[in-house]
Amino acid sequence: MNAILAQMPVPVAIFKGPDHVYEFANRLHDEVMGRTNVIGKAFREVYPELVGTPILDAFDHVYRTGEPFTADEFSIPLLRAGKKTEAIFKFAIEPMRSETGTPVGLLTVGTEVTEQVLARWDLGAALNAQKQTETLRERMLAIVGHDLRNPLSTVTVSAHMLLKQESLTPAQTKIARRILTSSERMARMISEILDFAQGHMGGGIPITRALLNLHDIASQVVDELGVVYPDKTILLAVDGDGKGHWDADRMAQMVTNLVVHALQYAARDTPVTVTIQGLDARGDGGAGSGNEDWVLLEVTHRGPPIPAEVLPYVFDPFLRATEGGNASRPLRGLGLALYIVDEIVRAHGGRVDVRSDPEETTLSARVPRTEPSAV
Repeated sequence: MNAILAQMPVPVAIFKGPDHVYEFANRLHDEVMGRTNVIGKAFREVYPELVGTPILDAFDHVYRTGEPFTADEFSIPLLRAGKKTEAIFKFAIEPMRSETGTPVGLLTVGTEVTEQVLARWDLGAALNAQKQTETLRERMLAIVGHDLRNPLSTVTVSAHMLLKQESLTPAQTKIARRILTSSERMARMISEILDFAQGHMGGGIPITRALLNLHDIASQVVDELGVVYPDKTILLAVDGDGKGHWDADRMAQMVTNLVVHALQYAARDTPVTVTIQGLDARGDGGAGSGNEDWVLLEVTHRGPPIPAEVLPYVFDPFLRATEGGNASRPLRGLGLALYIVDEIVRAHGGRVDVRSDPEETTLSARVPRTEPSAV
């Protein structure tokens, strides 16, 4: 049997008697345990550093009771090359008995898993640190966003008041308009920060439902963005019933974020198309069945496709658009717009989707007309 055990690809040893005297140890056992010439010596003599440790308690318990012992991660403070090392083993101790059932020895089989376990611990520590960092970042964003609102409001109001002054020169008017535009953009960014923090820390974005028409909201948003982006073309097509019980401000924010995202990505001299379609429970535009009705909003643009590896993460926070697909030229913004779209749609009981190919990219939001739990 010893010849067979000697060829086993794991450390194996046989001990005899209550003092656990080495009767056999294969080459791997000697290499892993860092000892040689152990045959005929008691375990305590070979490993004095292990006296009083759980490994000897385990040996004694198995020999005394005849109950096998196994452990997936058993820590042993071994002395290797004169240095104490914490080694971790996947380990088994089997009792050996005489023909009469009397304990006569132990068979041990094990393999060292120190590197694997430490790697897992390091990964766990890294993930925990990452989680703590993300939590701190979210709290800081919420605090900073909240504290910036008041001074920014002062800047915005002051810019408005300056623009009402008839005594301003053209150069001064241009500066005042630039201040106003910048402050309004900062206000939108702060709003995104607060929405992100609320979505992550407060259980989602709150909404207040009221009966409204998504056709009207989209039309207003398209008109407003047409003024902001005079060199862009935004087309709006509606079909079916656009009415539903939603939060008016949040739905306008959803449409705005989707359209602005498309405008940033769209190829030059190509339109952005906004399509709204009333759907019933079957998914078509026919007569619906009350609470099962949905409305589908799609925003389509032509331009570089979204890489396949990025598609699953399009609605994740802090994923920023790039100009012309060039990662070295990120567009302005925090990368929160589509994340907030997802949060708004989820708050309404709906879902978002994205399709992208070399011809065009479509971002869609599908929302029920009423709260899903309503009857």
